[in-house]
Amino acid sequence: MMSAKRSILFCLWFVAPFLVGSSVYGGDKEIQTQDKTDPWLSGDASMEMVSRYVQAGNESAYSSPVFNSNFELEAFYFSLGLAEHIALQNAYKETDVYLDYTRPLGPLNISLGYVYAYMVNSPNKSLHDFYGGISLPFAKYYTVALNGEADVTQTVGTFTELITTAKYPVIKDKILFSPYVGVGYSYGFSTGTTVGATGSVERFGINTPFTLSKNWELNFQVETVFSQQLNGLVWYGARVTYNF
Repeated sequence: MMSAKRSILFCLWFVAPFLVGSSVYGGDKEIQTQDKTDPWLSGDASMEMVSRYVQAGNESAYSSPVFNSNFELEAFYFSLGLAEHIALQNAYKETDVYLDYTRPLGPLNISLGYVYAYMVNSPNKSLHDFYGGISLPFAKYYTVALNGEADVTQTVGTFTELITTAKYPVIKDKILFSPYVGVGYSYGFSTGTTVGATGSVERFGINTPFTLSKNWELNFQVETVFSQQLNGLVWYGARVTYNF
């Protein structure tokens, strides 16, 4: 159960977007309408450095910092990607291969996908995850999404999250200020270093993407996580992305 302080903080984060006008595949992928017709094949490559590697309220590498890289190809609403997560201070290394399908369906956007993760020096050498999400843009700047993920490696574990995201333009087509708040629950869910985690997860964060050019984007992120394992942990990171 959340303490009174956490409850007030959560209410402020959740209600504030409405008062002012309002980690990703595996349940964290941002679902948005995209024009898949021109060009028919596109993609992106990104490099990221984060202070912690956190998934579903659990730290997946007991070390900091962590280097993340991702390469993704997109065509006809499908995305095929390869990602790596390498902790620089220990032997943790994770390689993910994922397939995602994201498209608009009327006013909604839907996403379905599968992730295969292989990890070095982990309780589970490999994980098989299926995920899905549905989102609804509203009130010009805001999106609410319900995401779910199922780990089916040994026993079925699940993680479900309701997340609200705002996108405020600071400089049109150049800089965005994007706060978000998510509340979720994991049941028997496993990640790189955690097996069978159960409990609530609340997180509050801010993304600040900078469009540097037609192809390049820089993004800064900071997030606070409340869970059984991470009671108020703050992590931060920076990512550079090349779109083609």
